[in-house]
Amino acid sequence: MNIRSLKYAIALDEYRSFQHAARASNISPSALSRAIQALEDEFELELFDRTSRKIVTTAAGREFVSAARMMVLYGEDLITRMKYLKDATAGSVLLGLAPLPAGLFLSRFLVRMLREVPQINVHAKTGVGPDLLVQLDEGSIEFLICTDTALTDLAQYQVRELHQFRLFIMTRRDHPLTGFDRISSEQLNGYPVMGGAFPNNMWPANKGYLATHTICNNYDAIFSAILSTDACCLSPKITRNIGNIDHNMFSFTEFSGDMFPNKSSFILVCARGRPLSLAAELA
Repeated sequence: MNIRSLKYAIALDEYRSFQHAARASNISPSALSRAIQALEDEFELELFDRTSRKIVTTAAGREFVSAARMMVLYGEDLITRMKYLKDATAGSVLLGLAPLPAGLFLSRFLVRMLREVPQINVHAKTGVGPDLLVQLDEGSIEFLICTDTALTDLAQYQVRELHQFRLFIMTRRDHPLTGFDRISSEQLNGYPVMGGAFPNNMWPANKGYLATHTICNNYDAIFSAILSTDACCLSPKITRNIGNIDHNMFSFTEFSGDMFPNKSSFILVCARGRPLSLAAELA
């Protein structure tokens, strides 16, 4: 048994076809079949049921594939660490970003990584918090960055606060609400509300949730829409340009009362007990 044969079993479990799994693994179907047979002979267990047209993973096979995923993850992490020791800028990092952090600083992060440590392979995935959490559990990403409102139950994970920020009502600079020092819930009710993807697709408010007119997990699109409409968004105060969008075109106004929490945080979430690769730590 070796890392390569573990990857073959994982691929067959995923594709349920020797032909498709072999193509994804860059080997021939016959070579893949021999590798799987060697694993079954080694453990004297049937890992895959081949009697039907579609390959079915047996109960023993599911246990094997689950453990194999972790072994492959740790094996690749070991390889990354050894590369890092040889050349302090080698390795790969797989990370996930929720909509708001992706919209605010993913592009600047990628530029900095390319300029300062181009030898590190960066695999950045964007998506909603719950989907990224599934990928973290599967080992598809090493960590994710989101707001503290994007996920609810994180007791089994290791969580690190990266940055705390105040929240404002974000509008275009010439929006009708920009003339007010503070915006009330009554004033906000007269305008469309946009937001990123929350667990229940609603803005979390101090007294429950606020229905949104538009939920979008792409903040580049949200920013563009705000500039072209009377829509509002709950956001930290942005002091730098966002891609090709001038931050001076936005207005950030405080809200009155306890309509929303007035602070939020960006958090880093990783699996408890699973060490980050050195490339991930550097990133």
